[in-house]
Formats: sequence, C-alpha cells, structure tokens
Amino acid sequence: MEDVLSRFPFARADPRFCEMVDTIAAQAGDQGRYTAGSMYVAWKGWSFADKKHPSPWLTFLVLRIQKRMAEAAQGLRG
Repeated sequence: MEDVLSRFPFARADPRFCEMVDTIAAQAGDQGRYTAGSMYVAWKGWSFADKKHPSPWLTFLVLRIQKRMAEAAQGLRG
C-alpha cells in the first residue's frame, strides 16, 4: 500500500504517510535489509513472507519508497 501511495505528491506530503514510512524504515536490519514481520500461510515459500531471512522484494519496495520521498523533498518530482 505504501508503495502505491508514494507515487502521489499529496500522499508524500501527508504527515501520516511520512510517519508510516519512518516506521517502516526503522525496521531495517543491520545491513539495511527488510524482513517480513508476519506471514500469511498462503504466501509461504515467497521471500516476502519469510520471517527469518531478509526479503529482496520487501527491501526493494522500501528503498523505492524512500527514493521517491527523497526526490520529492528535493523537489525533483511533483
């Protein structure tokens, strides 16, 4: 959900959205990677549902959100 919202300037400027992004960013592991906090059985076997190992997909999504936020802060994108 945050990935989609990060595409919209009105969402990136919303303090509630910024708080969500900060909360997610604080969950990075030692190497800046992200691990699922919970898992739905239906997604078992996918990296984004693995609670024991960092997920390349989750890490990609968070980094993309952070990039959009940084670009917006610098005024590079609307």
